[in-house]
Amino acid sequence: MLDIMFSWTLHDVLNHKLYKDKVQKIPLSLSSTKEYLNSFIFPLIEETHSDLCSGIEGVSQAPFCEVMTIQRSRDFKPPKALFYKMRVKKVTEEVQNVEKYEPEFGDIVAFTDVRPKGIYDLNRPKMQYHIAYICGSEDEFTDEIDVLSSKCLDMDSEFSGNINETQKLCVVYLLNMTTNIRIWRALNVDEKINIIEKVLQHEPNSNIEEVCQIFCCSGENMTQSPAQSSAQSIIRAQNLNESQRDSVLSCVAMSKCHYSHNVKLIWGPPGTGKTKTVACLLYSLLRSKIRTLTCAPTNNAVLTVASRLHSLFKQSQKFDTYGLGNILLFGNKNRMKVDNFPGLEDVFLDYRVEELLKCFMPLTGWKHHLELMIKLLKNPNQQYRCELNDKEDLMSLEEFAKKSDSNVKRAYSSYKRKVKSSNLLTFEQFVEKKFDGIVESYNLYVEDKKMSTSGMTMEQFVKQWFSYIGGRLKLFMKALYTHLPTAMISFKVVKKMFIALDLLKSLETSLRNTKFKRDFHQFIDEAAQLRECESAIPLQLPGLQHAVLIGDERQLPALVKSKVLWMLKH
Repeated sequence: MLDIMFSWTLHDVLNHKLYKDKVQKIPLSLSSTKEYLNSFIFPLIEETHSDLCSGIEGVSQAPFCEVMTIQRSRDFKPPKALFYKMRVKKVTEEVQNVEKYEPEFGDIVAFTDVRPKGIYDLNRPKMQYHIAYICGSEDEFTDEIDVLSSKCLDMDSEFSGNINETQKLCVVYLLNMTTNIRIWRALNVDEKINIIEKVLQHEPNSNIEEVCQIFCCSGENMTQSPAQSSAQSIIRAQNLNESQRDSVLSCVAMSKCHYSHNVKLIWGPPGTGKTKTVACLLYSLLRSKIRTLTCAPTNNAVLTVASRLHSLFKQSQKFDTYGLGNILLFGNKNRMKVDNFPGLEDVFLDYRVEELLKCFMPLTGWKHHLELMIKLLKNPNQQYRCELNDKEDLMSLEEFAKKSDSNVKRAYSSYKRKVKSSNLLTFEQFVEKKFDGIVESYNLYVEDKKMSTSGMTMEQFVKQWFSYIGGRLKLFMKALYTHLPTAMISFKVVKKMFIALDLLKSLETSLRNTKFKRDFHQFIDEAAQLRECESAIPLQLPGLQHAVLIGDERQLPALVKSKVLWMLKH
């Protein structure tokens, strides 16, 4: 597809009749799957041509940015592999009614030596018509963007290397080719795809269908399966009509067939409840532990279905958000606008990664805080003294990052090799720019250190630290049972988490309402000052079968009057 697009001259692009004789009406019947796929080739080329023509005709209002540097990539191999690495300015001149542009993967752009005010600026004597494909996202370490060019940029020209103030190279957005390239690859696939053949009903396999009828649809298999029973309960709860109910049950039954590739069509005009039906179907499959991929042509369609599924989950879930880890929503973070759909951040990939990263950071994660809580509960007196005597200096962000993740140091070394020293970020600047998760964890570490015990009584220390560490553990436990799939965290473990959370809450309430005895660790109970041999008296009582001895090492010793015995003791 790109080779075809790169072969067009500007005159070709503006020629609305370029493919008039190539595009034909797709017939209702075709002899093979390959012929069916091939019938879409020229319509797709024509559609792409039309999109590019439209982008060029509206170039005066197209988003653009200025290039700082551009140089050949290691993969540069003429005549076709004309790969470059480009860095663009984050701030460009303000132009009324024109958006600022940040190149994204899949974009087709035009190179110009001026900000184009019309089509003629794309084909100037010094810079003739020249388009390129953004074939990689911006490198997080170097800000470089991979570009596949339609023709060579003369590396001895004014546009090689750094672009200075007297020279100018602009990148102008024309269209995004991501979807069209995916379609092109799907149309040009070589291997046989059974599902597509089933959809087209071109090559039915009667033998397999007979096997399916015998083994999947007969005898005891005709009885309602647990999956169908679960689906029935969901259907009743959602009050689906007969048509919707049949659609869900048919698809659930199909998912249990292991002998053929089956295809179902759920059809209905707007307002007939297709989204509701699909959400119930997805939840039924989720309950039956059947892995399912859901696709839609627009972000809004994906978000709407995901929102319905999330709502169904919340209505029926008994253990908070446990199980949401089995649902994963992913896509372009900037375009999806997940924040507009309450609750969907819990299943969105980017957010999930951020939350789990916090849990597993070695210096500030769940394990670190669990160890702190164990020490506090096991021996609060010792922990209090340790904190009082803790003279450890606060780590810098650089020290913290290197201890937290060994990959950060390697990433920075790689960054330094790629970037000229004049533009080099310090290690801490690099971490702040590229590793948000580590910066956030470092802020938690600093917060931990600010919990100084200076001037605190033992009572204040125990109450404050228990509340602080307990709060962190609650957040971590919720994140773990929310974001980990059930295959990685069993229900048995989650039940223990809920018990632990209840105990933490109960103990915190008790601590809040309890007044400690002042200096209880120095407290001495006079008791009876019992001499050990005196215990022999009650232990000889007739009929005695059990005994309970009460006392502790803090009591005063027995009073000894004999100087001889006193000397022996000391």
